Amino acid sequence: MEKNFKTGAILTIVTGGLGILAGIVLLAILQYAYLWGIVLAGALFELVLGLFTAVAGVFALRGKAWSLALAAAVIGILVFFPTALLAILFLALGRKGLRAVNVAA
Repeated sequence: MEKNFKTGAILTIVTGGLGILAGIVLLAILQYAYLWGIVLAGALFELVLGLFTAVAGVFALRGKAWSLALAAAVIGILVFFPTALLAILFLALGRKGLRAVNVAA
């Protein structure tokens, strides 16, 4: 069960990384955009959500804050749906194993 949790944490980090990458790409094409205000808002949205998701994934990988990791995976749906959905699945499956590890430690 601990492997499921670590897999979910890694998928959460990947989702955050993809969000940061999407934000950077949107900022790069900002100079060519016709409606630059909308593109800038989308880029900042992706950057902020991607950064939050990646940081929460790091906390989850350390074995702390399961609820923060799950919340970040749910928010990650707005960033990149496929990896966020898998992260939610693996985090939910790995919760029981995480509790057993934390109680024993």
